Amino acid sequence: MQRRLLLGLVTTAIVIAAIYGYSYLTKNKIPSRCTVYYASQTGRAQGFASILTRRLVKCFNIQKEPINIEVRANTIRFHSQHFDPQDFLDPNHLVILLISTCDQGAVPDAAKAFVKWLKQSFKQRIQLPVAHAIFGLGSSEYEQFNQAAKDVGKLLLKLGSQEALPMHLGNEMVNLQEDFTSWNGKLLEFLCKQWNINVHAAQDEACLKPPPIKPKDSWRSLVPLELRYSGILEPYMQPVAIDVVTKQQWQCCDYTVIQNIQLTNDDDDGPTHCLVLHAIEPYEPAETANVLYENPPEAVRF
Repeated sequence: MQRRLLLGLVTTAIVIAAIYGYSYLTKNKIPSRCTVYYASQTGRAQGFASILTRRLVKCFNIQKEPINIEVRANTIRFHSQHFDPQDFLDPNHLVILLISTCDQGAVPDAAKAFVKWLKQSFKQRIQLPVAHAIFGLGSSEYEQFNQAAKDVGKLLLKLGSQEALPMHLGNEMVNLQEDFTSWNGKLLEFLCKQWNINVHAAQDEACLKPPPIKPKDSWRSLVPLELRYSGILEPYMQPVAIDVVTKQQWQCCDYTVIQNIQLTNDDDDGPTHCLVLHAIEPYEPAETANVLYENPPEAVRF
């Protein structure tokens, strides 16, 4: 009897603590800004982060009086211009993380130092007062399903960060796009309540059209990785199946085509062209440049 009573008290305490924590976050810790971070290996999380950021920026500029909110998408790279550890010490900051799981349940390469920093902060008993929301990208085909997102979530909770929303684990074996859309809607609804915005107006505003193409823009900045197979003029910019993306494409760089010279006539393999490129990144002798197809004509016109 004593053991049952004790178990009941512990369970009740956990439930009360969970409810109280969520209530405290929603009523007292109203974030004044939020940042979308992504940890991506092949570009999948990057594509979703790009869509989410555009939706948030659009939604929270719909009132006549602008809301003091900062929304941006960053790759998680510790000690670089993209990531400032001080952002995780701001109690008025909502951190939104989209995290892919790589081989053996590891985080993407670019986020390994970030996880190391979280572990060091825990050893040094540093508290992170930020609120966070995590969307994991994984596949139940593997034993370490969304392990990277789970590990980051546990570390943040240990460091004192509160969940603005329960962690959402996207499953590629079911429908990753639907998982993302569902979580996206819950996140949008939560933020609308925080900032007293009409959620229906925000949802209407979130159905974005792609931005107009400028001459200096490359197709990659407009259609991240796997999104390139969706037409640039499609209304919702929905990602397509991951199986069309190779694991090497996340390393690609942007170039501007200055000249396109046809060297040979058409044959069985097609004509040979000489491309003169303006390289944004350093280009070493004997390196190979692979030009990906399906670029929007407006983005590569010369």
